[in-house]
Amino acid sequence: MDYLFIVCIAILLFFILTHVNRKPKPLHAQIFIGWMGLLLVTVLAFFISQKGLLPDYFWYHELMCFTHVLHGPILFFYIRCFITDNFRFRKSDLVHLVPVTVYVVYHGATQLLGLASCASIEETQPENNIYSSISTFLKFGILAGYTVAGASLVKRVKHDTQLDKKKRISVYNWLESIIRGVIFLLALTLLIEVLFYFDIPFAVGKESLINVIVTIFILTFIYIWNRYSFVLLGPMIYEKEKERYKTGLEETELDKNYAAITNFLEQSEAYLDKDLTLKKMASLMDLSEHLISETVNRKADKSYSDFINAYRVRCFLDKVEAGEHKTNTLLGLALDCGFNSKSTFNRAFKQFSNQTPSAYIQELSQKSPPA
Repeated sequence: MDYLFIVCIAILLFFILTHVNRKPKPLHAQIFIGWMGLLLVTVLAFFISQKGLLPDYFWYHELMCFTHVLHGPILFFYIRCFITDNFRFRKSDLVHLVPVTVYVVYHGATQLLGLASCASIEETQPENNIYSSISTFLKFGILAGYTVAGASLVKRVKHDTQLDKKKRISVYNWLESIIRGVIFLLALTLLIEVLFYFDIPFAVGKESLINVIVTIFILTFIYIWNRYSFVLLGPMIYEKEKERYKTGLEETELDKNYAAITNFLEQSEAYLDKDLTLKKMASLMDLSEHLISETVNRKADKSYSDFINAYRVRCFLDKVEAGEHKTNTLLGLALDCGFNSKSTFNRAFKQFSNQTPSAYIQELSQKSPPA
């Protein structure tokens, strides 16, 4: 069992050292590396416990118990950063400190009062100590809540047909793999906690069993990451490809391609098609997907989906100026302009106008002179 912990520590350390100096690193990659660092110190606590060194490093093990609940917010924000372009932390995100603070205060209070401990050296606390049980299930509740919230984000974005199909399949399969793994781990460890609470006999202690399961999960987690290594390497590869492409395409040719794309969209109004993927656009224009994507990225400084949504937003604004919002719903107008869902429309509108559609309509009505 010692070898299991040692191998896991070595792999995590190698992973962190390999990627910590890799540039550029988007925010989601920085969070992921920090997450691996937290897992590293956690597995080190498992190793200390397994070697019987708790009397010497009891403070370290207890400190790690406080950090377990942090994995929930980290998972949630990792997913948010991944699926949100140019994500930045805001003051409103401080609300996520509330559940963590509640857990830390309760767990710390029970320890200071001697009512419970994370791992008792002399086994003075029974396995089904009520205060320890409350702390455990409070922790599981917080972790489960953030896992469900993260799963809802992945599910919502995965079915957004405005995203490039290849990106949708690969990137969000990676996120789903994380969610499924975390759900399985939480369910299994919770089952073990319940069985030990009702004094179901096991061949090994509860802590040792959970430590081994979590360590195996971490090793599996890193193995799966290797299948999706582009998750961290992708941005760097993209920038290199972008530079290579810049040197191989004349500016006049780039302008010509961009004019052809915009003329095609304006004349054919192809953006009204809810399923206008990059592949379909390339087929309609008889151009390569790569050429369209790179041209849009460089000339409009937008992704393909954002570029198409800009046309749809302008279409919506034209309909509003024509007064169609007085006889039709905002969602109805958005669907007529090519959007396939309310969430996609609201996100695109706010991105390009920095306000919600309803706020825009209200502001417009205030500016309009009374009839």
